[in-house]
Amino acid sequence: MFCKEALEVSKIVRKLIFKDLLILILISIVLYSPGETHVEGF
Repeated sequence: MFCKEALEVSKIVRKLIFKDLLILILISIVLYSPGETHVEGF
């Protein structure tokens, strides 16, 4: 019984961490490219 609950909690925690990582990546992309999409040198 306890093992099942622990598994569910770990699944939820993993989902939350994954969401936070995605949000952080999106924020960093937005911060690193403040309107630099018009640069076509790369």
